[in-house]
Amino acid sequence: MDYKAYWEKGMTANEYYSLVENLVNEGKTSGPNQMEALVHFTKLNLQRMHRIHKTTKVNEVLKALLEAKKDELGFLIVTESWCGDAAQSVPVFTKLAEVAGVEVKLVLRDENTDLIDAHLTNGGRSIPIIVALNKKDWSVKFVWGPRPTELQQYVLEHKNAPEPKISHEELVAELQKWYNEDKQVSIQRELAELVA
Repeated sequence: MDYKAYWEKGMTANEYYSLVENLVNEGKTSGPNQMEALVHFTKLNLQRMHRIHKTTKVNEVLKALLEAKKDELGFLIVTESWCGDAAQSVPVFTKLAEVAGVEVKLVLRDENTDLIDAHLTNGGRSIPIIVALNKKDWSVKFVWGPRPTELQQYVLEHKNAPEPKISHEELVAELQKWYNEDKQVSIQRELAELVA
């Protein structure tokens, strides 16, 4: 896998936010599926990303860990504008990049299927996937995603149940509630464990 090539074609955080803003202004979403629901989620996610980026309180231990590795570490984020989980985690990574000086690049999943297929979650193209790269030799240090471990376990229990206890819409609402209550603490805690 040529991670350096993906890195070089990746967008900066500002370029990604601009792309999403342009999509919203045009009544579109990223990816080939321009379904009305995905267009709606893109608009909602833009608001969420701005709010989360602005309000995230950075874990000082994580900040120190990242600052110590800022010259060698880079986060390659595989995402799409319509993804609710990405709207929760992308702004955390862009905020960390801002305060700790670690570079972040973003690529769209559906334009980079070889990349996402190398990092499937239970056989699926779940996003976001964050590939932490050593920028000196382009090796993979670790992979995180598509959501915090506790929440991922909850989703898997729901998906693997013989008969789901709640609808997909109710599941989405539960996930949103969890993210709101967690306030990006779990993402940062898990990241600190991986970076250390």
